[in-house]
Formats: sequence, structure tokens, C-alpha cells
Amino acid sequence: MIIKNTAGGFYAALADTLHFYTAYDNSFLNQFRSDYGDIDWKRAAEQTYDCTQDTDINIDRPLCIAFDTNINVNWLVVGQPNYAQNLMKTLNSFFVKSPRMLTEVCNNFADYYDPLPDKNVIFYYDHTFLQGKSGTNSEAFYETIVRVLSSRGFYVTAKYIGQAMKHHEKHKLIDDGLKGFKGLFPSFNQPNNEILIQGMEQTMTSVTSRGWGKNKSGEKLEDTPLDPVELRTDGGDAWDTLYIGCNNFRVDDVYSSIHLSSNFGK
Repeated sequence: MIIKNTAGGFYAALADTLHFYTAYDNSFLNQFRSDYGDIDWKRAAEQTYDCTQDTDINIDRPLCIAFDTNINVNWLVVGQPNYAQNLMKTLNSFFVKSPRMLTEVCNNFADYYDPLPDKNVIFYYDHTFLQGKSGTNSEAFYETIVRVLSSRGFYVTAKYIGQAMKHHEKHKLIDDGLKGFKGLFPSFNQPNNEILIQGMEQTMTSVTSRGWGKNKSGEKLEDTPLDPVELRTDGGDAWDTLYIGCNNFRVDDVYSSIHLSSNFGK
């Protein structure tokens, strides 16, 4: 049973009637139709899905991405802001669980978006990605991401957004956005972000010695069927970074020195 957020939720203003949408082109299923018009669902289920089934991607704009990484689960969230409409679409999200790590989630993203003709990506990251995996090599997390995605043919602009924002500050930014008061209005492609949304809906708050913020006490607990790691706060943390980046470091400013199409960043 999935328990949605309550009055104490960090994303308490998140509402399916306001923030969720579907943008899916299922015309590809026609290839699985028999002469009688019936769809062979078994064959369709074996299909490898990619971004060609998504109708919400603006191919004239870069994809914006952000991550959360730890030993149990690694998340990558994908979005595109539309500043003219004051909107940020969360197009997709990916996660991998231990023993799969950061490289694997990068490759999942690259596989999914490989059909795009324009592979420009803006990668937002904070100070936590300046470090690397202890005891393995000296490569920082952000360097791993740039290296892997570049090797897959993506043109990555890594944008450092500074020290991670304090919880009460980012809650104000996000809550104002969700309520339509200020900042980009968040919207989510629901079929592509089901696990991300469930995790955000279950993210509660607490007061600790460090102050008010997300209740992250369960992040390092063992992964179990009743408490899977993918439904904890990690996915929401990745989304927070994406939202902060798109709001505070506008895409057109990040790309100000790079020539792209005339409607880029609009």
C-alpha cells in the first residue's frame, strides 16, 4: 500500500490533478498488430523502450539532468524548463540499486535518449559531487558523469550550483513553485516518473539538531520488500537539485557563450 503525503510532507503541495501529465505516443504498437488488428502484447512487452515514445521533449533545447548518489541507490532525473511558460517539466527519471552504481545509471540514460539528434545536456551538481567514491580512485562524482556521458556521444555542460541549499530554503523555493506563487511551476510525466513521485509523496519532515528538514533517517537502512531504497528520499534529492538549477541558473545563461537554435532558452 502506497501512503501519500500528509500535512507533514516535504512536498505536501504536490497534487496529481495539478502537477502530473501523460505524453506518450503509442503508435509504435501498430508494428505488433496481426492481420486482424489485434496487438501481440507479449511481443510488445519485449520491446526496448526509448525516448521516441515520448511527446514532451523539445528537441531544440538541451536536456537538463541532476543526480543523487550513495552506496544503496543512484538516481538521475531529467527535465526541461520553459521560461516563457514559467514551467519545468520533469521528463523522466532513472535509478539503479547496489551493486550497480553511477556509471550504470548514466548508461541507462544514454540508452534511452540515444535516438535524439541533438545530444546537448546541462548537468547541474552541488558540492557533494566534488568528492569521489572513497578508496577506489581520485575521480570526483561529477567527473565520472561527464566522462561516461561524453563517451556515449552526449555534449555535457557541467554547471556547479554551489553548496547544497539548506532544507528550509529549498522547501520554500519548491513549495512556492508547486503552489504557483513564484518560480518555475513543476510538472511531471507521470508514467516516466512513477517511482520518483511515490518517493516524493512519502517524504516526511522532522526537526533534528541540524534544524528542520526532510526526514532522511531511513536512507541508509537495508533494502527490503517492505521498505525499498528507491522509495526513500534519494530520488527527491536529485529532483531538488534539478529544480534549483533550472530556477537559479537559467539554461540560456548557462549556454550564453554557445550558439544554438534561435528559440533556445525561450
